[in-house]
Amino acid sequence: MEFDKWFASQEKIVRVILLIIPLVSWVIEILVRLSATLKKGTVTNIVGLIIFGFVNFIVAPSIIDAIYLAITDHQLLLE
Repeated sequence: MEFDKWFASQEKIVRVILLIIPLVSWVIEILVRLSATLKKGTVTNIVGLIIFGFVNFIVAPSIIDAIYLAITDHQLLLE
């Protein structure tokens, strides 16, 4: 899976918008974090996958991740 590279290659504003839209953000989080976890099985990636992927039915983690991405140009808990 190369979805994390594809997502990282997008413009910052596009990535932030994708993380703000509720259902789209959940799919994006699952795909990006699963792709990164399969490449590097670090504890940080696994925790990020659990928090932002499987607990993301409440929108708050995606909004936090979108704000963090807008500030740092990097997703929270993703290596």
